[in-house]
Amino acid sequence: AKDFAAARDLWTRRGDSEESRVMLEVLAALENPQLRPRALLAIRELPPWNFLPFRGRLFAACLLGDRDAEVEAATAGVDAGMEASDNWWIREAAPLRSDSRFAALAERMSFVAYWREYGWPDDCEADGSALACK
Repeated sequence: AKDFAAARDLWTRRGDSEESRVMLEVLAALENPQLRPRALLAIRELPPWNFLPFRGRLFAACLLGDRDAEVEAATAGVDAGMEASDNWWIREAAPLRSDSRFAALAERMSFVAYWREYGWPDDCEADGSALACK
C-alpha cells in the first residue's frame, strides 16, 4: 500500500533487532531508490541463522527488485531447510519464478514432483522436461 510511515512505525515498535534494522533500511530504499544498494547490502549481511534469510529476506529482495538477491535469499532458505513460504507466490516474486534458477529450487523442494502428480500452479507448467513459470 506504500504506507511507509505505518510500516516504519510497525518495525520501530518491534524494538531494536537486526530484523527491524534491515527492514527499516528496505523501507528507506523503497522511498528513496538511491538507498537501494545500502538496503541490499544489509539484507546480504544478515547471519544465516536470522529469520530473514528466507521469508523476510526473500520478500525484501522481491520488493527491491533485485533478482540476484532474490535467488540468494531463496537459496539460503532452502539450504537451511526453511522451504515452505507463501512468498514464492506473491506478485513481487513473479520475476524470481520466471528466472531459470527457480526451477532448480522448485526441484530441490520437491515442488516439481508434486506438481507433476497433482497439477501445476497458476503460471507454471512443464516445458518438455523443464519447469517454466511466468
